[in-house]
Amino acid sequence: MDGDGRLTSDLIRERLGREVLRSRRLAKALAEAHERVARDEEETAATYDALAELNPTRPDLREKARRAREAAGIARECARWAQGIARRAAQREEERGASA
Repeated sequence: MDGDGRLTSDLIRERLGREVLRSRRLAKALAEAHERVARDEEETAATYDALAELNPTRPDLREKARRAREAAGIARECARWAQGIARRAAQREEERGASA
């Protein structure tokens, strides 16, 4: 027991609940940020492609577009991972709620 007369296990459960909720919120925010990055990278790739059409003597623009698409793919993969973390955190939160 602590000074308030609460059981240590109750205190631990409360703290874990706050941490799970926090991790879920952080994971959701991280997923949203990576999705925004992916959209921005796709727009960047489209811009480089358009510039490459206007400037056929600049092959580096196609390479920049390719790298931007690659970065968009990586950002999407990171978003999927973060979404999975958020789902697992939500499941843990539900399991704790059901067992309480």
